[in-house]
Amino acid sequence: MLRRASNPPAAPATRRLWRGIALFVTLSVAGLALLLHRGRVDDLVAGLRRASPAWLALAAGMWALDVVLAGVRIWIFARTVERPATFATAVRSCLVNVFVGGVTPSQTGGGPAQIWVLWRAGMPAVDATIVCFLGGFFGTSVVLAAMAAAFVGVAPGVIDVAPMRHAARASAAAFALVTAFVVVSVAAPGAVRRAGRALLGADTAPARAARRRGWDLRVRTFVERYLLLLHDFVVRRPRLVLAGLALSALIYLNKFAIAWVVLRALGLNAPPGDVIVMQVALLLIFYFSPTPGASGLAEVSTAAVMGAVIPPADRVAFIVLWRFFTLVLGMIAGAGVMARLTTSSPTPKRNGGATGDPPRGRGGGGSVDPDAPS
Repeated sequence: MLRRASNPPAAPATRRLWRGIALFVTLSVAGLALLLHRGRVDDLVAGLRRASPAWLALAAGMWALDVVLAGVRIWIFARTVERPATFATAVRSCLVNVFVGGVTPSQTGGGPAQIWVLWRAGMPAVDATIVCFLGGFFGTSVVLAAMAAAFVGVAPGVIDVAPMRHAARASAAAFALVTAFVVVSVAAPGAVRRAGRALLGADTAPARAARRRGWDLRVRTFVERYLLLLHDFVVRRPRLVLAGLALSALIYLNKFAIAWVVLRALGLNAPPGDVIVMQVALLLIFYFSPTPGASGLAEVSTAAVMGAVIPPADRVAFIVLWRFFTLVLGMIAGAGVMARLTTSSPTPKRNGGATGDPPRGRGGGGSVDPDAPS
C-alpha cells in the first residue's frame, strides 16, 4: 500500500517570492532600458498611445482563452484521478504556476506551486505531481519538440545570434528527452523500474543519502504510481491523452498569435506564419532562462529575432504590450490567487496523503506496490 508522507507540499516562501518579483522587475526594466538607449522614450510613449483599443481588447480576450485552455488541460486529467477535482481549482493552479514560475529562475517554482494548489484542494501530492507532468508539461514538451523540428526545416536562419541558437537547441533537446522518457515509460515500464532501482541502489553519495533518509521508498512508490496512471491514461483513455496534446497545441498557437494581434494594435502588419515561427524561436531561446520570467533575456532576444518585422521605433512598445499580455497579466492574476490561498485554510480531505493514496476517482483502484516485479 502507499503510505502517507510526513512532509506535505510546502507553500512557496513569501520572502523568496518578493525577491523574485524585485529581480523580475529590475531585469525587465534593465532590458527595456538597454533597448531605449538605442532609441527614444518618445517612441515608446507614442506607440502605447496609438495602440488600438479594439486590438488590445482582442489580446486580452486571447489571454483569457489561454487561462481557460490551460485550466481545461489540467482538469481533464485531474478529474480522472480525483473525482471531486473542479475546473476552478485547475484554473487557480495554472495561474499560480504562471506567477511563481515567473518569479523563480528557469520557472523552477511554478510546478511545485501548482502541485501545492491541487494538494490544498484535497489531491494527494504524488497524484498532483503526475497530473501536472502528464497533463501539462508532457503536452508542452511534445508540442514544442514538434514545433522545434518544424522550425528547423522552415526557418533555420531566423536566429542569427550564436548564444541564442545554442539556448534554442538546448530547449528543443530537453523537450525531446521528456517526450522520449514518457514513450519509453509506456513501451517498457520494466526498464524504468530497473533504472530507478539501479540509481537508488548505487554506491553513490546521493543514493546513500536517499536511503538513509528513507527517500528511496518514496521514489519507488512515486515511480509505481506514475507508471500506473500513465498506463491508465494511455491504454484505457487514449482520447484523453490526445485531447491533452490538442489543448497544448491550441494553447501555444494562441500564445503565439497574441504577438500578431499586438502588432496589429500598433498599426503594423506581418505574415501570421512568419510571426508564429519567430515566436517558436523566442520560446525555445528563453523557456529555461535562468532569470525569473526570462526577464532581461526576453526583451533583448525579442528585439533581435523580431526586428525583421518591427521598425526600430516600435520595438519597445511591442515588447511592453506583448510581455504584458503573454506573461505579466497572468502573473498579476496568479499573485491575487496566491494571496487568497495563503490566507485561507486548505481542504481537510486527505491532505495527509502527500505521497498519494489509492485512487478514489475514475482513475482505477487498487494499491501500488513499490516492489512490483519488472
